Amino acid sequence: MADPKELSRRTLLTGAAGVSAGLVAGCTTGGGEAPGPGPSSGGAGTGAKVELGPETEGVLYPEPYVGPKATQLKPFASSGTTFRIVVPQDTTVVGDWNDNTYTSWLEERTGVKVQFDAVLVTNPDGSADLSKINAMIASGDLPDAFMAVGLTRDQIALYGQQGLFQPLDQHIETSAPHMRQLLTDLPDVRQTNLAQDGKIYNFGGVNDCFHCRCAGARAFVNQKYLDKVGAKIPENTEEFRQLLLAFKSENPSGKEGFLPFMGGDVTYDPVDQFMMGPFTYNPGPTSGAVYLRLNQGKVEFAANSEGWRNGLRFMRQLFDDGTLTQQTFTIKGEELTKLGNNGQIGVCRAFNWAAWVNMDPGEDALWRDYVPVPPLAGPDGTRIGTWTYGNAPFTNAMAITSACKDPASLVRWADAQMELESTLRAYAGPQDAGWRWAKKGEQGSSGKQAVWAGIPRDKIPVGDGWNQYAIMYRSADFRAGEKVDPSVPNLDKIAELYQEYAQPEDQFLPRLLYTPDVTAQRGDIEANLTTAVSIHLAKFATGQLDVNDDAAWNGYLSQLEQMGLPSYLQLTQEAYDTRPQ
Repeated sequence: MADPKELSRRTLLTGAAGVSAGLVAGCTTGGGEAPGPGPSSGGAGTGAKVELGPETEGVLYPEPYVGPKATQLKPFASSGTTFRIVVPQDTTVVGDWNDNTYTSWLEERTGVKVQFDAVLVTNPDGSADLSKINAMIASGDLPDAFMAVGLTRDQIALYGQQGLFQPLDQHIETSAPHMRQLLTDLPDVRQTNLAQDGKIYNFGGVNDCFHCRCAGARAFVNQKYLDKVGAKIPENTEEFRQLLLAFKSENPSGKEGFLPFMGGDVTYDPVDQFMMGPFTYNPGPTSGAVYLRLNQGKVEFAANSEGWRNGLRFMRQLFDDGTLTQQTFTIKGEELTKLGNNGQIGVCRAFNWAAWVNMDPGEDALWRDYVPVPPLAGPDGTRIGTWTYGNAPFTNAMAITSACKDPASLVRWADAQMELESTLRAYAGPQDAGWRWAKKGEQGSSGKQAVWAGIPRDKIPVGDGWNQYAIMYRSADFRAGEKVDPSVPNLDKIAELYQEYAQPEDQFLPRLLYTPDVTAQRGDIEANLTTAVSIHLAKFATGQLDVNDDAAWNGYLSQLEQMGLPSYLQLTQEAYDTRPQ
């Protein structure tokens, strides 16, 4: 069963106002410099190579299995050293980082003492807010490290090359056996995380989420409502349109205010990837590559294409039918969930059920009535479920600052988080409370032997783990190794419906890295393009602008040009052509 925290992306963006004061630069040892670990450290700081500990007995793995394994962790840090690390504030799951069960467990296993300073890095609307992080960097009031605070790959590379963050390559080679395993298992991850100078400045884990690869393309329809209007799951745009019209005229919910179609929260679940799939490949507003795709090696923009315009025409048709409403482009989470829990939504475009309806455990719970709508075929047969390829850059990266005097020990502490039991404790809480080792014969989502099983809890106590902020090695096999509950629909199985219609991999623009000056230039253009596309999507779809009016369409194209689209494409093309091979 999937962890409840993962069932809604909004969960990961919660936080409370307030900043811990008293940040001090450097590793503290009661007034003096932090000594490096002594000979008993097992290698950190001595040049000796740290290896994986003995494997934990009794843990079962499928064959083959690529991912973290349970190994014995032993304390290695010298006494008296306390690291100061800035982390994101999370009052709903983590609570007080310094009084957390996983924090205590990790200190016992490594001997490393950490003073956490939690700061707010997310605005109420879910957008990133790095103002406090930037203030620390600008003032020189540096902790030993920043962890999971939302620094981008470009920012970490920039600050690393400026000397603010320390290069970690040598420390990974000598002090990080779990990271070395990850980089051996997934060799493209190293390539993805190199700065322009060929060094690694960010220490982070991997979360290879199979079902997330089609997150933007998914939609769900209420099967009971389908049955009431005598319809089947739509396979193309015309069937979809007729279904929404039937929902509108017959109102199978019997509730006033019933909506045939609704997008998810506009911030997290916009409708454009699902709606454009029958007409063109839409990569979506991915940070660093908004609406960018490849066409025989050439970088191009999706949101000014004729296919995009045809998608807008289809949306306008639904609006004229009265089945696509203005509300689709403005609704936020609380309002959406109220509609969902009241059964007032026929089809919802969303990441998963929790985005619009409470996932109660009962067998008759409303969310269980919603089944996936596969990508729709367009009039010319185009049928695309937008798919993300490759491994993303390190998630929840830790960047060690120039103030830290013992980076090797801090790297080894971070590396310990990637061990299998450690990953599970950070993610699901204490063993036998939030999770257990799987028994022989229990199956994961792949149908093979499960590695671990989640233990459902009515309420997870605040402070029982680190949510998903830890540096975890959550490989595809690790995720598929969770024991499945047959009564709960499996998102990985649903993702297979969309993978069948994934765009060719050679059309997917991989993650790229940019020089500091280019990063700043692209960032400004990207923000403007994202806003312009979003605004015009809603205006064309709802008739505020006539998508069939060439003057209105050309005005939109002209605005994109004026915002710097040609430069955005050129800079991206240059980065793609010179990417490490």
